[in-house]
Amino acid sequence: MNKISIIGTGNVAFHFCKELSRQDFEIELFGRSKIEMFAFQKAFKLKTLNSISEIDETSLILICVSDDQIQTIVKQLNESSFKAYTSGTVSLAELENTSNLNVFYPLQTFSKNRDLDFQNIPILIEAFNKEQENELINLAKKLTSQVELANSEKRIKLHLAAVFANNFTNHLLYTSKNILSKEGINWNLLMPLITETFEKIKLGFEPKEIQTGPAKRGDFETIEKQLEQLEPLEKNMYQSITESIIQTYKK
Repeated sequence: MNKISIIGTGNVAFHFCKELSRQDFEIELFGRSKIEMFAFQKAFKLKTLNSISEIDETSLILICVSDDQIQTIVKQLNESSFKAYTSGTVSLAELENTSNLNVFYPLQTFSKNRDLDFQNIPILIEAFNKEQENELINLAKKLTSQVELANSEKRIKLHLAAVFANNFTNHLLYTSKNILSKEGINWNLLMPLITETFEKIKLGFEPKEIQTGPAKRGDFETIEKQLEQLEPLEKNMYQSITESIIQTYKK
């Protein structure tokens, strides 16, 4: 599998193009944005296509598009083509024309302006048959040391957990910074605290065991004082998370 066709020009497509080109795979790319395709071509010296019909269907086709576009793309491809999509939330059961359709899901958050070490990115595979499963495993092992088979149910649960661990956590950090920015307070003062929390997780501490704060210790006086300082949306988040913490540790 020396040649790979990639559909999409978003963050996931960008990082696959970057890593695969680094490993000397021959890549052809199709995307809706000609501007983005030109940027990819310039960055990675790959071949761009004018139409999805030009895709070489003897290669693996990696579908790196938004969840709501996967079905549209799949319907445009030959059923006999070897293809895989990269979504964590779309199950194979939701789709039509699933012959020779696989899942090749990198469990990571991607940004084009952030370099990533693919060796540390888990790739989860769900395959149409054993032959294609072996092909995808072999490809994944060239990219990462963390390769695992995962059916749609497991993959969707992992993505749900990832939303809590990553997306919600990032939004809470944004909220934290916003609270301080309104008062002209340097957010970097919180950086040692944030770093220590994630260092503990990396060292293997259980999240439940390292929880601290007013909700954990049942300090309702502090909770009420803090609620008074918040905007309505911030207050709703605070109350919801505080209640969850209280219920977790009330025993």
